[in-house]
Amino acid sequence: MSRCKFIILFFLLFTFYTLHLLYAGDSVSYSVKTRIIKGEWEMIENCESRRWWGSVGWGWTRDTFLRWGNYFGRNCLQVYSSHTIANCMYLGTKTFPLENWQNNVELVRMDVYVQFPDNTAALKLEPKDKDGNTIESIYYNDLPTGSWIDCEWNIDQSSTPYQNVKQLTFLPDNLGSNWATFYFDNLRLVMTDGTTYYWDVFESSSALWSYAGDGYAYYDSGYQTTESAITWSGSTSTVNSGRIYMQWASAKDGATEAKVESEERDLRGCVKIKAEIKCSRTTAQITIGFYNSSLGWKECSPTKTVSQANTWQTLEWDLPSASDTYWSSVKVIPVIKYTDDVTSGEIYIDDIQFYK
Repeated sequence: MSRCKFIILFFLLFTFYTLHLLYAGDSVSYSVKTRIIKGEWEMIENCESRRWWGSVGWGWTRDTFLRWGNYFGRNCLQVYSSHTIANCMYLGTKTFPLENWQNNVELVRMDVYVQFPDNTAALKLEPKDKDGNTIESIYYNDLPTGSWIDCEWNIDQSSTPYQNVKQLTFLPDNLGSNWATFYFDNLRLVMTDGTTYYWDVFESSSALWSYAGDGYAYYDSGYQTTESAITWSGSTSTVNSGRIYMQWASAKDGATEAKVESEERDLRGCVKIKAEIKCSRTTAQITIGFYNSSLGWKECSPTKTVSQANTWQTLEWDLPSASDTYWSSVKVIPVIKYTDDVTSGEIYIDDIQFYK
């Protein structure tokens, strides 16, 4: 038998045998192995970075622009200007829930890299109080160029306004008419007991978490207006010292929910969500909602409660069913439901992750 005929015969015999297996009914058992593709959790908000902005069109400062990226071997913030007319640049955080630094914070430290013609540039720190007033202007002068420098600013702990820190601003100063670019990394708070907290690691800009419904941050006897809900207050972690903070009160605006909202993001392909939660009320009904400006509101079900007050706990939900079009642009909205029943309380939220 020729080689060609042998191959044809072998192929026919194999085909007949395969058909026999397929149509043999219960007399033959076989299994089909499928490959399970394991998904992974993706962090969308670890609250390790804050929301910053640069001044544009002020006149007395250079137009200041911000860019997060990898520079000189670090993921950090680049601060640069498009012109050299004014003597300084300006950048600041969005306002945040009040933080008490008095008799608490001793030093502010930050890694800084400067590109400048000589070593005469300065960097001024100005913390702001709840009324927007500068608490203190603190300079780090004569910054060396071309290498990372650990800058340090001493806090005047006797200053009463430090009880209500609401915003931080930095001014790269003494620039003259020279070009300048600054890079920021690892903004830390050093406490009076020597403990160091990482206030902003500058890996990215945080989402702009804002309050809605019965949610708010509070001081004295009034409601505090803040632009970002991320705060250092109440931190027990020196590495990830930021978290989302919200108080609620049913009398605030007559709503029945307290919310904190992110900006819109693309969540296509996600099927679960989880977050670290610390809540003052074990009866508060907690869920995560989503809002698409064209397709409306959806929320995770069922609502959940923490098992112990003021203790960190991981809560996890399946995402509600919706089309890819819906998930292509949604706000992520942690919610306290039924605030008429649980009329007041506070909640911290951290490490929000999605499962793809």
